Amino acid sequence: MNQWPLAGAVLTMTIAAHAQTPPPNEGALGTVEVTGSAGIVLPKLAIVPVTGEDGETRDVLKKDLDRMGLYDVVDEAAMPAGPFAKDDPLEGKAWKGKGISFVVRARAVGSELEGQAWILGKGDDPVATVKVKGGGRSAAHELADQLLLSLTGRTGPFASRLAYAMRTPKGRQIVLTDVDGQNKVAHGSKDDTSLSPAFGPSGYLYFTVSKSFDPFRLAKGKDATEIPLKPVGSVLSVSFSPDKTKLAVAIMKDETSKIFTGKADGSDLTVLETAKQPNRPVLGPLGKIAYVASGGGTQRVYVDGQAVSPAGFHASAPTFCDSPQGLLVVFTVGVGSGADLVATDTSGGNVRRLTQGHGSNAYPACSPDGRLVAFFSTGANAKSPALYVLPLSYPTRIRKLADDHGESLAWAR
Repeated sequence: MNQWPLAGAVLTMTIAAHAQTPPPNEGALGTVEVTGSAGIVLPKLAIVPVTGEDGETRDVLKKDLDRMGLYDVVDEAAMPAGPFAKDDPLEGKAWKGKGISFVVRARAVGSELEGQAWILGKGDDPVATVKVKGGGRSAAHELADQLLLSLTGRTGPFASRLAYAMRTPKGRQIVLTDVDGQNKVAHGSKDDTSLSPAFGPSGYLYFTVSKSFDPFRLAKGKDATEIPLKPVGSVLSVSFSPDKTKLAVAIMKDETSKIFTGKADGSDLTVLETAKQPNRPVLGPLGKIAYVASGGGTQRVYVDGQAVSPAGFHASAPTFCDSPQGLLVVFTVGVGSGADLVATDTSGGNVRRLTQGHGSNAYPACSPDGRLVAFFSTGANAKSPALYVLPLSYPTRIRKLADDHGESLAWAR
């Protein structure tokens, strides 16, 4: 029996609620606190425009620090008058007089990028000086991460990678990319159908692939090297534990799906007791596992066997966020003809809506530092489909990461 259409049906049930089910009460999701960006007062941060330095590094720093949602990153017009040489001392009084609380400077020092950070309330001396090897966008992302560590005590997420499935004329292909959409590397063939990317041991990217409408198999790497699994069936999705020592996989056989867990190499797989037709397992911190399964007449998100998504809403694509506020689960729920992102704690409490009025939003992926959520969205007014990111602290501060609009998003950790 050809199992690929069944697998595809399970994997693409991510947005619309069941037509035969009465629409649930949207009030159960709450509302996004839409005071608007103008109502969010953030401390001002300036990036010194160093004379003679490559503007690319500063541009990357500005976008990365703005995406964090922690600072109001100001333009040059809001800074003291320059010019600024790379070795000039910082006159804190002039910057504080502009209402600026934090200052960052980046400069080339030999074959390295050097970054300095000032907290002006602590004086005119930098609180940190950090260096990264090399130059270009990749080094600038790493510098942004290290500067965030100096300023917040928690490293940033921008030197990591994203992976997702993109449509091709004949199917879907996995794309590995920098967080800003640069340096794309295709995995698998554009003539196959590849889905469900996951970052596994030794930095390899794993995903499911179907060739010529055959059942899906587990594969890894750019060449889609097959990883045999027992039991045999159509592999729907895969996940690895944060330490990359364990694997969870959903497999469909005879029109029934089950979740198996075992070692990262696919050995010692044992079935997990779940509700009906489980899929999209996600292994998280503290040994927790999230997945979707049928419950109460619709598909819900479960954590360790307990339903956590609001009853009545078709839910999908869970991800764990090990955030500064605690461990959260973020997932998609069908709302009307679209979808929004919702966060809860791991027992289903403290429901918090993250998107509203920003098109149809799906496939959330949490950043390694737990402070950002990337997702695919059709955008405001459903006119600008792309890859976006929002900070959990201020979800209304949505920023575009890249123009791609795909599915099955994963963020390397």
